Amino acid sequence: TLGRLLAERGQPAPTVHEVMSAGTDTRLLTAIRAGQVIDIGLDAQGRLQELTYAPDALRTLQVSRNDDGTFRSELTEKETVTVTRYAEG
Repeated sequence: TLGRLLAERGQPAPTVHEVMSAGTDTRLLTAIRAGQVIDIGLDAQGRLQELTYAPDALRTLQVSRNDDGTFRSELTEKETVTVTRYAEG
């Protein structure tokens, strides 16, 4: 879980709540599975500054700490192009 992952990196329990409260897109963090990569950035004092998670090949969630200490989240989606191809033979 996200809580265990952050605890293993020395983050206090309230940090998980703060991250999950950063926006509706953070609900994606409840579906973390073994083998998925989460990039975590800490400041010099060891406080969480940012977290990046790609739930799939098209979406990336970034949670960052604001200057006032709160977190914000942003979900970016890659643009897709559909190409139709035909094969005969």
